[in-house]
Amino acid sequence: MNDPMPEEDLKGLFARQQAADHERAPSFHAMRTRALTARAAFSPARPATWRWVFSGAAACGLALAAVLSLPHSTKAPVIAPDALAREFDALDATLQKSLAAQNELTAWQSPTDFLLHPNHNENTP
Repeated sequence: MNDPMPEEDLKGLFARQQAADHERAPSFHAMRTRALTARAAFSPARPATWRWVFSGAAACGLALAAVLSLPHSTKAPVIAPDALAREFDALDATLQKSLAAQNELTAWQSPTDFLLHPNHNENTP
């Protein structure tokens, strides 16, 4: 197994590693200059894009407001009396079929229906 290292050896190893890290690390000035140049290269495109997005959104909002503010006609569509009568007859036939189907479903009684006692008293109004 691994034997534990003495405290002084560990401190020496950490000190050497820290010194090597400090030597390899770039200076603050170099990092700041690199960040500023990268931001300057990327920055101008973003505000121009947002200007176009805001301009487009404002134009869409104005167009929508203009469309909604225009007067709309409120005339009801004119339907011929014959077409209206045919539509009414079709609706009536559909309603009659629906009522017949509902009556067939509710008219069914169980063969053991006589075993159930009614909940209400027939003598009271």
